[in-house]
Amino acid sequence: MRRCLLICEGPYDQLIFSILKELFDESLLEVKPLCRCSLDTTNLVNHVDDLVNEILSKEHGYNRTDFDEICFLVDSDGIFVPNALIFEDASLPYTNYKEDSIICPVKDSLILRNKKRMENVDDLIKDKRYWVFYNSRNLEHSFDSELVKHQSDKYKKRFALMTFNQYENDKELFIKKLFEMNKSNSLNYYDSWEYLIRDLNSLSSCSNMFVFLVMHYYALKTNYKELVKSLLKSS
Repeated sequence: MRRCLLICEGPYDQLIFSILKELFDESLLEVKPLCRCSLDTTNLVNHVDDLVNEILSKEHGYNRTDFDEICFLVDSDGIFVPNALIFEDASLPYTNYKEDSIICPVKDSLILRNKKRMENVDDLIKDKRYWVFYNSRNLEHSFDSELVKHQSDKYKKRFALMTFNQYENDKELFIKKLFEMNKSNSLNYYDSWEYLIRDLNSLSSCSNMFVFLVMHYYALKTNYKELVKSLLKSS
């Protein structure tokens, strides 16, 4: 692995996926939060360095030139759901993601949001200078398919701490969990996105972060390499 910066959405993603850092040799991976969805950035592919500099300006000891590889980790938030399955309910205080539809306060705004995010994903995938990975439909749902309802920030924090504590001292279990979350059943980066785009999969519980491990297999510590290899043989 060239030295990699993984940009996630917020501090809870950062907490859980900081576990990845210990799977690799020291200092090869840094996980930093943007504290918003990077896919909401207009023309993201041409403004990646701006986001990186924004994040690193809050850090000490890092510069953009310290990183050879930039990756994003985003929530899918049902962005590939057909517009016909997006419904409006102005009385709602927040967007309600269901397993087969989305109900939101303002339909037109959500459609525009999805369009921008889809365009940014498409640009990043085609550009091949950067990599983008997903948790679907969000961090909590990707780890637990039962968490389909809107969650409070208090619950999200508790979930992140609970998940971190569960896996921080059992990194092999964490790798196995990422393997299980890879519902595309593909180790190919592009195929994993084709899976998310299809049908209503961007509302389902899944993640392609195991593909991140496979893409950086050569840089894993030896014991984790062996585990990944055994999982690949079992699939």
